[in-house]
Amino acid sequence: MSLFLNQKKSIQEMIEKEDFENIVSGLSKIFFLFYIFDLESENFRRLAAEDFVENDVPCEGKIQDAVDSILNGLTASVSKNDVREFLDLSTLKERLDKEEFISCDFDSNQFGFLRMNMILVQRNEKACPKRAVFAVQKNDSTSQNVFARNTIINSFTSLYDYSYYVDLKDYSYAAIIPNEYFDEHIKGETARECFENFSNFRIDPGFSVQVKRFINLNTISERMKNCNVISCEYRKINGHWNKCTFIAVKRNASTGNIESVIFAIKKINSEKEKELRTQHALQDAFAEATMANDVKKKFLSAMSHDIRIPMNGIMGMTEVAKLYIDNKEKVKDCLTKISDASKQLMNIVNEVIDMSRIENGEYTLIENEIDIENLVSECVEKVKHDFSDKNHLISISFQGLKHRDVLADGERLKKVFLNLIDNAVRFTPAGGSINISLKDNERSDPGYSTFEFVIEDNGIGMTEDFQRHMFEPFTREQISTEVSNDGMGLGLSIVKNLVHLMDGNIFVKSRLNEGTTITATMGLKVAKLNALKAKSKTPAENTGIEDVDLSGKRVLLVEDNRINAEIAMELFNSLNLETDYAQNGLEAVRMFENSERNYYSAIFMDIQMPLMDGYQATKEIRMLNRPDAATVPIIAMTANTFSSDVDVCRVAGMNEHVAKPIDFVKLNGVVRKFLL
Repeated sequence: MSLFLNQKKSIQEMIEKEDFENIVSGLSKIFFLFYIFDLESENFRRLAAEDFVENDVPCEGKIQDAVDSILNGLTASVSKNDVREFLDLSTLKERLDKEEFISCDFDSNQFGFLRMNMILVQRNEKACPKRAVFAVQKNDSTSQNVFARNTIINSFTSLYDYSYYVDLKDYSYAAIIPNEYFDEHIKGETARECFENFSNFRIDPGFSVQVKRFINLNTISERMKNCNVISCEYRKINGHWNKCTFIAVKRNASTGNIESVIFAIKKINSEKEKELRTQHALQDAFAEATMANDVKKKFLSAMSHDIRIPMNGIMGMTEVAKLYIDNKEKVKDCLTKISDASKQLMNIVNEVIDMSRIENGEYTLIENEIDIENLVSECVEKVKHDFSDKNHLISISFQGLKHRDVLADGERLKKVFLNLIDNAVRFTPAGGSINISLKDNERSDPGYSTFEFVIEDNGIGMTEDFQRHMFEPFTREQISTEVSNDGMGLGLSIVKNLVHLMDGNIFVKSRLNEGTTITATMGLKVAKLNALKAKSKTPAENTGIEDVDLSGKRVLLVEDNRINAEIAMELFNSLNLETDYAQNGLEAVRMFENSERNYYSAIFMDIQMPLMDGYQATKEIRMLNRPDAATVPIIAMTANTFSSDVDVCRVAGMNEHVAKPIDFVKLNGVVRKFLL
């Protein structure tokens, strides 16, 4: 043992030198290292040290130097924070002012568990801590066990914001990790009182009952019979989330009942918000999937019903025609009805395709010159003809129409007008009145005008509930047994989307049994210099099929379906065209390759065929080493009717696209375009 005596007068005044040495020698049996700390000058002097640490700690200097040597030479990394906090000078002064003896256990790794002790030995004239003895001793096994247990508890409870130890035998409690604000509001004489106060402290009323059940100390032993941890999440009145937890500490050896627990609280607002966002996202995804499934079921149901109606007409009238095969007038009537049912079926298919295009963002408007006044008049005449038996009084006003010639997608515009007029006529009883008006006002952007189409009827009207859903797909309202409600309920949905594509909007006013007024606005480009009025049709623009003679011209028809091939060949025969027939793309390429130059005036090509499809066949023909391979017109005749399908046809090298079912008039126009 090396002994360093403090020769300063202040120490000698307290004890004689010989007595001091005896005291130090006696204390050395308990402590292997101790200092005297001057808390005012913040200096220290080592009084004694065992040989095994003598070289690791300084003899004198600033207190912080002693602290650093203890941290670096004696303290294990797991205990550095505890030792640093214990030896912090400001903390030491505060604690020694209240307590004259304080201690701290820590792990040194090399020497096992140690205990630091700080003993106040002198105060200054203001009664503030002046000098203290700092002594380090080895810990006994009991202290090590307590330290180990406390380390585990502290490590576990550090996961929480505040925690308490609760003895269930006498309902006493003590704070492990205290919270002054929280403690002030829930404190009580016993744990029961404390928990009662807790259940009423800033907890959302919706969670109050749940929390009271959870913290009920009378039932906790039963609830934790087969587990060591139970938790409960709750929301506070400020909307933030907490989680309270009971952790079993001690059980009765014979009964297994809980005798003491740790009650801990953790703030989980960020975690809970993330969980709730995920939960809401899953709920939204489920709702969306359910809605999509419902829409699919509704779609299939509507398709099944509405397709069967015209199909029944087609099949039924076909059978009737067979029964009266020798009765020309009866057969003609059957064929007319078959044609009408076919058009109805085609309209259903077109509506489904249009809706699909709109939903996929593939619906594009193609501008052409339109006389919008004539277009409305034509739509009115068509609907009047279809419902001539209802004897409606229909008035049309174009007062306020400044520009009748516009650049717009005529087919789409016609669809909007026809649908709205058809609905008004269909749902207005016989003898009713329908007023239609069209006007426009110039817009701020040059060259455009806002057109306002208004149709007002005194028909059966609509319920308020239906008006909220009338533009949703597959929505129909059956409020009268006297009105036939044909169609899939897609018309108004398509109309609304088309109007929006035309930079417009649609508004509805309706009262049940009083009538309906629908206003559709559209932003359309105005045609310059009344271009439409200046145009006149030439004989070449005639779309009829009866006065064309294409004798001497030959076409190649490529079609794998026999019925479709027969239909096309009948049209070509009516035009005196000679027709060669190939059943697939590969056969078509061979026939063209083996033919003489300019033998074929055009090729009409199906797309989906065995062996080689129409796209590949077109590419193969275009690559042949002969002049007419690059110039022969190739026209697609296909049921692939999306705009993307048309683009693929053009990329493959085709000149034109004709949709199936084949419209004789339209196909005749294509024939004229490329063969005349």
